[in-house]
Amino acid sequence: MKEKTMEHSIIVLFNQFAVSSLALSAATVFFVQYFPYLVVLLFIVFVRVFQRENTTPPQSPPDWNDPVVRAGFPQLRGGGKKQLTLLGIYAILATMKKGLALGLFLSALPAFALAAAITYNPASVGAGSPELHIRTDGTVTLRSARVDQIAGTTFYVGVKWGDLPVRFTMKTSAKTSVTKRYGGSAAVSQIAIGDYLDVEGEFFVGSDFFGVEALRIKDWSLQEESAVFLGVVTEVNPGNFLLRTPQNQTISVRMASSSTIRKGAVAIPFGLLQRGDAIPRAAGTYDYATNVLTATELIVFQPRNEFAPRNFEGVLKEARMAQLPATLTITVGGADYTVMVSEKAEVLKKNRAPAQLARFVAGDTVRFYGALREEEKTLQDARVVDAEVIRNLNL
Repeated sequence: MKEKTMEHSIIVLFNQFAVSSLALSAATVFFVQYFPYLVVLLFIVFVRVFQRENTTPPQSPPDWNDPVVRAGFPQLRGGGKKQLTLLGIYAILATMKKGLALGLFLSALPAFALAAAITYNPASVGAGSPELHIRTDGTVTLRSARVDQIAGTTFYVGVKWGDLPVRFTMKTSAKTSVTKRYGGSAAVSQIAIGDYLDVEGEFFVGSDFFGVEALRIKDWSLQEESAVFLGVVTEVNPGNFLLRTPQNQTISVRMASSSTIRKGAVAIPFGLLQRGDAIPRAAGTYDYATNVLTATELIVFQPRNEFAPRNFEGVLKEARMAQLPATLTITVGGADYTVMVSEKAEVLKKNRAPAQLARFVAGDTVRFYGALREEEKTLQDARVVDAEVIRNLNL
């Protein structure tokens, strides 16, 4: 019996609220239909008043005691309160035309906001059709409600079925949890006017409104999530590049102001990115709506074995010093290598006996062992090797 009484109360309240909503809807439709004509009329009045005031000198109010003036206004000949009222109105219009026109024009501005606020399109963010479920235990589920106004932690939301709008007052608290469209967590403060929400909570009724104490909110309009991608660079443009993932998805990647780009162990500028670079990690905030990743971290693949110590063999091109430490230029496979020979390095003959660096001459075949410097190769494409052992095969 108690449940039936509650259901009956809810139905009565809903019917009363529906009637009010229909009246509001009809007034809104009427206003929107004739609003363009009102704007045009106000604009014409505004322009004409300013044109007249800019082309003619200011005029003082007419002298209402002048018989000539009074003759032009037959409706003023009767005197009395009516005469005084008309005189007062005309005097105000005559002396405050500019302020009146400006006030009329500014008064139309809120109407623009109202016209924009009536747009209801949950499908634009992937939300479904509007739904409302009020259960006998006092819980409520509201689908695809649009945020129309925010007052602190209280939100005024609405749904529409055809031309029937229904508004709710949604209260939030520390118990309210908010998730984004794709499952990421969010804060109540991230909900904005125009967002579309799915709400679960507890139903309550105010004096002239329906209310819900929100426990769980899904904001369909929050479509940015933390994400990590990998793939291959297919195109580099000023400020962004295209990344093709293993799933053949192509996303646009732009770097955040505080982002870092590392190629192996070396930090590189954006300008060194190249088409074909392999990206094992691109992390940041991904916007599903625009398909743009704002990356805070980007790692470019660098083969590690290229910088491991190994043997090189080439032809001595130049020896800048005859004693240690010395710098040699050796051509290996058609590329010049700068070989740094420290005081601790071994300098040997072909039979591995100690040798004097002064006996090294251009054209000698030289074999050396060491690691290619990663920073110089990455940033400057320079081949610099710190040699631990160097042998002259011609000695």
